Amino acid sequence: MKIVQSLSFSDFRKIYRAKLEIFFTVPANTFDNVKGKFRIGFFIWNSEKEEHFKYKKGYFLDRNGKLKYIKGVFAIDDIKEFLNYWIKEVSLPSKEESIGILACSTPDYQHNNEINISLKKGKGHISFIDINRQNIIPASIYLACRLCINADEDNDRDPFIYPKDGWQEDKDFQTNCLAYTLFHGQNRISASQYLSNEEKTPAETLYNHWIPFREEEVGAPTLFASHFMTDFMAGKLGQKEAPTQEHNLFTLAGEENPKQEYSSFVPKEPLQFTPQAQAVFEAGKALWQYYFSQPKVNVNASLYDIREYFQGRNEKGKMNNKSTDERYNTLIGNLREALGVLAQEIEVQVYAYGFLL
Repeated sequence: MKIVQSLSFSDFRKIYRAKLEIFFTVPANTFDNVKGKFRIGFFIWNSEKEEHFKYKKGYFLDRNGKLKYIKGVFAIDDIKEFLNYWIKEVSLPSKEESIGILACSTPDYQHNNEINISLKKGKGHISFIDINRQNIIPASIYLACRLCINADEDNDRDPFIYPKDGWQEDKDFQTNCLAYTLFHGQNRISASQYLSNEEKTPAETLYNHWIPFREEEVGAPTLFASHFMTDFMAGKLGQKEAPTQEHNLFTLAGEENPKQEYSSFVPKEPLQFTPQAQAVFEAGKALWQYYFSQPKVNVNASLYDIREYFQGRNEKGKMNNKSTDERYNTLIGNLREALGVLAQEIEVQVYAYGFLL
């Protein structure tokens, strides 16, 4: 399938300009000694007709040769067609302090497990985007669009591409993606990753800026170190003069106002969330409340920290899939179920705005 989809084969497609008349695909593991879950394509080319391949619908068969559905495949011929080019374009360098780092791996489903938000840059062939108040909405759109549809053998090579216009004005789509990002498992922000204040100079002190609730909503024992996320959602960070914080999170060095390119992404009024997004917040709130009812908790805990607290880690250091606490299992299950419903809402717009074809 890479022959007709991958940027690596763009030179081949420029030279081999026969017209693709028809194609079908079958699961790779229908062949002997093949265990991978991806698609193998069979193509019929008309060499008497010259055409530079770009897009074609074909037949996706199951392992018994029966039609599952008709699906299109799209060829990438320029790096500027990729979703990764889009996120870099809408995330121009800023002097604002970063609240996290978005890992942007190769834009296809095969590499979706490498997509995450954390506090540190990883290694490998991955680009990284610093997240701040100016680009948190585009960063959330990027993560949500890539992860809201589960990867499988049918979409393994599908590319995520530069979207069409329309998403800029769709506030429901933007807030759905924000809610999805705040509570998704690949948001790996962790308050426990920070060094203690005793181990840092004041300039190095960092905070968990991703807590989506106020203290009184979740029964926190003390004040949170940062109210960035709730202030952002309340529209307080989009005002002409951003609130003053002792760790100077919201002000631009040398600039009085956010750059014009990002003005529409920093809300000046409270965000309005869809019923599906509100259900996610409610499920998340119940989880935070249960966490704060436990002994010896971290008041600045992120969702990742809460999961680690209840699920623990195995001897290899990997987080366990489940907890021995059945109440927690129920609450995290409710959150994941609500996220699944929200993902279905986002999926419609993923195709409508051309993030996928």
